[in-house]
Amino acid sequence: MVSLDIRIAERDDYDRIKSMWSCCFDDTAAFVDWYFENIYLPEHTLCVWEKGTLLSSMQMLPRQLFVRGTFQPTGYVVGVMTLPQYRGRGYAGHMLQASAELMNQRGYLLSVLVSDVDPRFYQKFGWEPTHNITEMTMDAAGFRAASALPHCLQPAQTAEIPLLQSFYERYCSAGRHGYFLRDNAIWRNLLADLELDGGQAYLIMNTATDAPRGYMLLLSDAENEDAGKSKDDALPKIKELVCFGARDGIAPQIRTRTKPFLMTRIINLRGLLENCHVPQASHDLDYKGPPLSFDMALTAPELMSASANAWAALILGAADNELYQATMHRLDNPLRDQIALLFPVADNYACELF
Repeated sequence: MVSLDIRIAERDDYDRIKSMWSCCFDDTAAFVDWYFENIYLPEHTLCVWEKGTLLSSMQMLPRQLFVRGTFQPTGYVVGVMTLPQYRGRGYAGHMLQASAELMNQRGYLLSVLVSDVDPRFYQKFGWEPTHNITEMTMDAAGFRAASALPHCLQPAQTAEIPLLQSFYERYCSAGRHGYFLRDNAIWRNLLADLELDGGQAYLIMNTATDAPRGYMLLLSDAENEDAGKSKDDALPKIKELVCFGARDGIAPQIRTRTKPFLMTRIINLRGLLENCHVPQASHDLDYKGPPLSFDMALTAPELMSASANAWAALILGAADNELYQATMHRLDNPLRDQIALLFPVADNYACELF
């Protein structure tokens, strides 16, 4: 039996990993070039080899995720891939298990990923659905009407990143949870990725005062173009919409659909619990209470036997998660009330793809 060689990528692996990405994912050559020039780093990449052949690969991007009052060191798993001829043999599963051990060694307390396959595959390895995303579309006629309003939408470039960041921070701090820390570099990548998709960032202006009151990241309508639809029938996608006050000329034109987005895995339970804070009250999510204690898990048999999935559901507080509901249901009082206080339902928010 040949043993697998699972190891961190080396610089000489660059071309093979990039070629594998192009083979496994339906991305444009321009995006792949940009991604491997701006995002990819070998030290964040894990590979599976057998007899000198690269079979699988994935990346663990360092990020900070706001969880229970603190930004927690997080590994954002992207690019999980296996060459088509080697799929179904468990290589990706071995790689995911190895990635959790590596992320623990690197001090990550949790990990997130976007599941574009059956989520049950990742649930087997401890990742649990925790975030939904609201997919927004806007008909082209409505967008043209909004754009025609005086000073309604103003294109935003990299020079406007500090303003975009200020709106993002204000939006997330208003009771939201599970969101990513963004800095100037991440914003530059967001805008560059948007541009590669034929999209554009816009400041949403107050038509009365001509002052910015939010922003919109608008994607192109590539899917509708591929389907042969005319521009008049197009449905441009809104990647992110952050606006304070009325959305004059914009809101009536937006259609929404909610769907699953991020999955979360707890990497270091003790470290995460001791790095979280308790809300002062169940309705108050400012997390100004004391740090959590690992002792509650040691004294509660129901929690001692809880899976990584159950802990992810509890700590991220996704109320629409069946595992969260089931775990809370099987707890007896006063433990149930204690857990409900420690891990109240949270409004998880994220839209980043890497």
